[in-house]
Amino acid sequence: MRSSNQSLSNAKAFLLIVFAIVVSLCLSMYYQYNQIIGGDQEQMIVKGLKAAIEGVYLPYGNASSVLGNVPGSLLSYLVGYPLSLYNNPLSPIVLLLLIRFLGVLIFINALSLIFSKKTVVIGTILYTLSPWFLYDNIIYNPAYLSFGSALFLNALIRLRTTNKRRISSFSVWFYSLILTLSIGICFQLHFSFFLLFLIALILFLRKNIKISFIGVGIGAAIIIASLIPYIYAIMADPSLLLNEKESDRYIGYGFIHVYPLLKSILYWLKFSSLLISNKAILTPFDIDGSISLNIIYYLYLSLVYVIGAITLILSAYFTYSILSISRFHQNQGVNFTRSLTIASLLGLLIVSSLSPITFSYWHLIIIFPLSLMPFLAFIERKNNRIKFSLLIFVSVIMLIMNLISASSSEKFSISTNYVDQANRVCLLHYDYTKCNLKYEYAQQLLTSREFIDAQNSKLEQDSKKALQQQNSVVNEEKSSEEQDANNKDEGVNSPIAKILGEGSLLPKEYLDEIFAKDEKQESSSKKEDKDSINDKEATQDKESNTVDSKAHDNLLLNEQNTVKKTEQEDKKEVHVISDDNSAEGQIILR
Repeated sequence: MRSSNQSLSNAKAFLLIVFAIVVSLCLSMYYQYNQIIGGDQEQMIVKGLKAAIEGVYLPYGNASSVLGNVPGSLLSYLVGYPLSLYNNPLSPIVLLLLIRFLGVLIFINALSLIFSKKTVVIGTILYTLSPWFLYDNIIYNPAYLSFGSALFLNALIRLRTTNKRRISSFSVWFYSLILTLSIGICFQLHFSFFLLFLIALILFLRKNIKISFIGVGIGAAIIIASLIPYIYAIMADPSLLLNEKESDRYIGYGFIHVYPLLKSILYWLKFSSLLISNKAILTPFDIDGSISLNIIYYLYLSLVYVIGAITLILSAYFTYSILSISRFHQNQGVNFTRSLTIASLLGLLIVSSLSPITFSYWHLIIIFPLSLMPFLAFIERKNNRIKFSLLIFVSVIMLIMNLISASSSEKFSISTNYVDQANRVCLLHYDYTKCNLKYEYAQQLLTSREFIDAQNSKLEQDSKKALQQQNSVVNEEKSSEEQDANNKDEGVNSPIAKILGEGSLLPKEYLDEIFAKDEKQESSSKKEDKDSINDKEATQDKESNTVDSKAHDNLLLNEQNTVKKTEQEDKKEVHVISDDNSAEGQIILR
């Protein structure tokens, strides 16, 4: 009888996990189809199209806020390879959903290594249905981080050290390799990879995990080998290391201003709560004159903030609870979670102190799986005293929040169509035949208001970029003039400086040399002009004896025009010389 109940329990746990994953995949597809394509998604799509149509896989990823482009070709392959197999905007979406699904399985496996069955089921439901996890379902680089962070967590748990647990040498070597590769994967996705590196380093220094340096070395060699095309790219174009946008931020900005430190810790607490980002909350719509819609809208906002505040307080309590237990706790899973939480918080403080930007949620979404661990450890310590009725209630709330966020929020709208938007991006760069589109459909997209707005936006961006380049050239010229101005006093006593005035920007030696050359050229020019005039007069006298009176009059008229033209040029030259404060005039004079 006991065996039958245990078998039933296993089946129930399995069905609940499968149900949570299926619901999560359905919500993910709904999110993906309703996404509003912005700058980050457009960068990804353009990279994929370049790979699929031109066969060129760019050795760098999306542009970051401050540090330039993300290193490596991984992002180009993640979007370009599925497009090369089947040129349809849904191809990279299918691969993205598959990668995130694999990340979920790896996360579930990691929980099963240290927690009981019921805790694993609860953790799966909270992970797969969390609005924080599902709202990240757009085709941009942070969306792929869930796989890398889940792989990272799994490797850490397998490398944990306890008094009762022995790890074989092969396991230490193999999972050290996996740990290094997980950080390397995130390295080619987003610069937040450094947070994972710090967490692993802190755990190693605290002797909470074992590390094989051979495994780490092999993993590092694989990562460096994959970055060889990127290294060649930055040698050819060093601007890939810098962002085009000017910023007054600096390394250590967060430490000086403190607020970024507090905000990063707040995100740790928010990720395990339902206090979702403002971007994910229902956007205001046209509700003027409709009392019922106004009531529904503000009731929903109140509900979201109330539930969010309650769960945020609980999250803070769970984190405090796990930190306050003894480091010799008898439950090894709970004990390791304590060490992991300490390392994560220390890593957050270090990264946010050094960062030149103030983090937003997508900068830190990489630690979302880790942020759930204190709550799961709390459940494990309380011997699974959480009723499934409460879990079902929370699941329904998360389901409603996700449906609303995917239908009307800052990044998603039910009135948009991902496929049409992606095809418009393709038409902005390639012919409709290369985009694998029918003529009628392409014409429809080309004449749509959205395409015209996108085209105008692209032209505006190109114009701004050209203007920035022009301003850069002007600033360089101004800098050169200011540098020459420092040498002004050296040339005021030279002969040419007396002619040009005290505003001369050229040094004394150079001015004297120019003056000597000018005198030599002037005397030579006068001699040549005199010889030319004598030759011209002789020619005119000779021709005057052979032409008739009409031809003679035409010749005189031509000479008058030549004289006028010469006078105009002389006036223009005198004007240039008189502009004694103009560096350009000095160059012309030379």
